[in-house]
Amino acid sequence: MDIIERLNDRLKELMKEHGVKAAPLARRAQLNESAVRDILRGRSKNPGIVTLERIAGVLDLRPSDLYEIRDYLPIVGTIRSEDIVIRVSDPASAKESVESPLQRRFNRDWAAIRVETDSLRPLAQPGDFLIFDPHITGVPEDAVGKLCICTSANSSDQERARMVRLGDKPETYQLVPMNLSAAPDLNKRIKTASPIIFVQPAALANIKKEPTHAGTDTLHETQKPFS
Repeated sequence: MDIIERLNDRLKELMKEHGVKAAPLARRAQLNESAVRDILRGRSKNPGIVTLERIAGVLDLRPSDLYEIRDYLPIVGTIRSEDIVIRVSDPASAKESVESPLQRRFNRDWAAIRVETDSLRPLAQPGDFLIFDPHITGVPEDAVGKLCICTSANSSDQERARMVRLGDKPETYQLVPMNLSAAPDLNKRIKTASPIIFVQPAALANIKKEPTHAGTDTLHETQKPFS
């Protein structure tokens, strides 16, 4: 990604966070609306430093912040007592997201689940996030031997976080809790098992709440005008 594409993506992200469109942003920055729209559309190949300073000033940022792209994954559910997973009905409606702990661009299909139980120790503590691919179907080969978000073939069973091991019968699996004092589910048929890709510690989690005002036509009046 070149510097212009980075600026384009970052400005779109910041405008969404602040709930502002191009016209009011340009007015507050004392710029022509076309100056902002040209950046958003990738037409401006060399925006001037004054333009960037004014846009950043309205958004209460440094000009360098306009180039810092952060990757966030939607928080699509929680893991509660007995390792039960409670999911949002639609990942697109997630109200919060968590920043990548790897500080790199990653697979946009991934998502995060917040841990709210101590039954996943020592792998994960309450407040940590489990990163996984919610679009996986079936049981991939690399799921065996790993902690997974598991959906049983029995529709009445609840989704759980379990270690997946091969069962004693064909096409069955042992679903083993991290808490070894709890009983495993033996010889279960599984609809899906999505391996945990990594654990994001709570201490390093940068949480972003999705704006409820995105798409409005004005900035908050409490923001200071650029001067």
